Amino acid sequence: MPDSTRPTLKPRTVLQALAYLQAETRQNVESNHISALLLLKVAGSNGMSIGELADSLDLSHVSASRMARVMSAYGLARNKAEGWGLVELGYDPTRPRMTIVTLNSKGVKVVNNFLSMLSPT
Repeated sequence: MPDSTRPTLKPRTVLQALAYLQAETRQNVESNHISALLLLKVAGSNGMSIGELADSLDLSHVSASRMARVMSAYGLARNKAEGWGLVELGYDPTRPRMTIVTLNSKGVKVVNNFLSMLSPT
């Protein structure tokens, strides 16, 4: 039995929030992208390694790496598509082969706006 005190999301609200994300990224946003952005928000300034992102999303390392590149400013060169500019890719000085993904200030703003669109008023 549904809890009548719990607010429910209206389909229109979800579609508006998704439209906002697509406008900010200038591309189609898939569920894995949304999950990755939310995971990176929870990770905060520490970010996540590509391996941690892959494990959390049940993706291959290559897929998670490609996703991180799309969400960064770099994009994918072979697609000649500009990146979203929402994350920064960095390196752990103690493990230079490990790529760390963190939300940049624009990414934090976009994710916060997305979540506020979904929260009940």
